[in-house]
Amino acid sequence: MKRFLSHLFWSVVCVGLVACGGGAEKGGSSTPTPATVLQAISITPSSLSLPVGNSQAFVATGTYSDGSSAALTSGVVWGSNGPAVNINAGTGVATAVSAGMATVTASVGTVVGSASVAATALPVVGTPYRSVAAGHFHTLGVRNDGTLYAWGLNQHGQLGDATLVDKTAPVRIGSDANWKQVAAGEYHSLAIKTDGTLWAWGLNIDGQLGHAVGDTNRRTVPVQVGSDTDWMAVAAGKNHSLALKSDFSLWAWGRNASGQLGVAAGDTSNRYVPTAVGSDTDWMAIAAGADHSLALKNANSLWAWGLNANGQLGDNTTVRKEVPTAVDATNTPNTQWVTVSAGGAHTLAVRNDGALFVWGSNAQSQLGNGLAGPLLTPTRLGLETDWQLVAAGGAHSVAKKRDGSLWTWGSNTHGQLGNGTVSVVTAPGRLGTARDWSNPVAGWDSTFGQRNSDQLWGWGRNTEGQQGNGNLLNVLAPAVVP
Repeated sequence: MKRFLSHLFWSVVCVGLVACGGGAEKGGSSTPTPATVLQAISITPSSLSLPVGNSQAFVATGTYSDGSSAALTSGVVWGSNGPAVNINAGTGVATAVSAGMATVTASVGTVVGSASVAATALPVVGTPYRSVAAGHFHTLGVRNDGTLYAWGLNQHGQLGDATLVDKTAPVRIGSDANWKQVAAGEYHSLAIKTDGTLWAWGLNIDGQLGHAVGDTNRRTVPVQVGSDTDWMAVAAGKNHSLALKSDFSLWAWGRNASGQLGVAAGDTSNRYVPTAVGSDTDWMAIAAGADHSLALKNANSLWAWGLNANGQLGDNTTVRKEVPTAVDATNTPNTQWVTVSAGGAHTLAVRNDGALFVWGSNAQSQLGNGLAGPLLTPTRLGLETDWQLVAAGGAHSVAKKRDGSLWTWGSNTHGQLGNGTVSVVTAPGRLGTARDWSNPVAGWDSTFGQRNSDQLWGWGRNTEGQQGNGNLLNVLAPAVVP
């Protein structure tokens, strides 16, 4: 305590003497003693990240000519440079007021210490979603409370808000709070409620809404499809629709010019109401591309049908198929698949050992193998065995690993890969360092993913407002959807 008081006394005296180059003697002895002089000031913490609106008390410590050090409790003048941080000159309590860098200083005479402060903007808090779907130019989302929201292009009523006006921010659709799952096509939308009912709205030129035989009228609000209450899952292609019932039967309707409905060999006629695809009741998962379809059976076999000009069906041909056809087993047994996604003209799938397979068009490097030309059979990409989920866009690809990391590759004309550029990526590239991604979703030129307890993030094309951020500027890196 005695030593501390001595230092405190001399630090105060130093303002008048030492700061001007003078000195001071310790004690009251008649024999002169060397002066103890304040030589340096350090500040704790020396560097700090401080969110805007938060405060931090800094502490100044003096170092003296005799090698000792002690906290400076008086005689210190605090300051900061720039507009990012305000600081109380007497107490050393700093408050971040705007994002930016600042230097905090503590001065005693001409002796000055400093610390750096990074004032950071508060993160935008996103809304948790339980189901998200990205169409060509619009986005749908079911929030965790069961409410339905939509945003983006709306020229055919695909948002379901009873208008034809585009929306750049999420708008609530109706007042119901029992929505479960959504799917988005080019200009039409589908959804299932928790009571097992199926609903559709938007463009209906090919009967993709499934409301009635011969009905091609668009709908600007959700309208129930039939009266069944046993719908379990739904998927939307460009102009066709697929769905599973709780008995694991498969149904299809809408455009069928390329056999994408799979209802009968040689049949390319549109269907205007849900039509059974065969009589099997062991279908487990469905995926709809632009004009091709895929489905998994409970024995982990994979089946495909529809347009096949780029080998997207994976049956080692380029011939369209009007009924479900097993993918080729040349490169891997057709009994080991666990998840699949269909894009514009390419397909992604994960095997039960975590291996990733790709096939179909590779015009924009969406297969990620660094080669030119399409692949006609499922072909393994890399040697990793920790892939978990996939999402295929118009000509880009997204995949999630078991460690929660997200990877993107292929076309990037609108920033849909999220890497801050608009350059094509020819092989899977990791998106940032986050390891909490879940449920990747790929639209035609946009991408979405969830993290931080289901908060929704988006990037890519925003020309129609499909990013939901209130403007029409493309988003080149993941950003929270408000």
